[in-house]
Amino acid sequence: MVNILNTGGKYLTGEGKIHLKKDSRMILRHHSNWRTQAIRSMVKDIESGIHYSVLLNTSKRDAEILRGMIAKFIEEFMKVVHPSTDEEMNCLVIDFFKPKA
Repeated sequence: MVNILNTGGKYLTGEGKIHLKKDSRMILRHHSNWRTQAIRSMVKDIESGIHYSVLLNTSKRDAEILRGMIAKFIEEFMKVVHPSTDEEMNCLVIDFFKPKA
């Protein structure tokens, strides 16, 4: 379990990582909260983060390849995160989806 405390505009955490299963009743709130934080990061300190957005057209086949590449990246990313010590808080937000009108 992760404890998060907002003290004067700075987040402090206890030990752990936050990850909700996709069937959690809080998943939409969780995703929207951290996307809001990403936007705040861009407004307050764009230089300290990596922010990237792209709208693209691909073949269906290539879209599946990209989806697999993103899933593999997340697996490799978490292999570094799990044994890491809790020195600072960072946030990773990734979306790959078909926009709807």
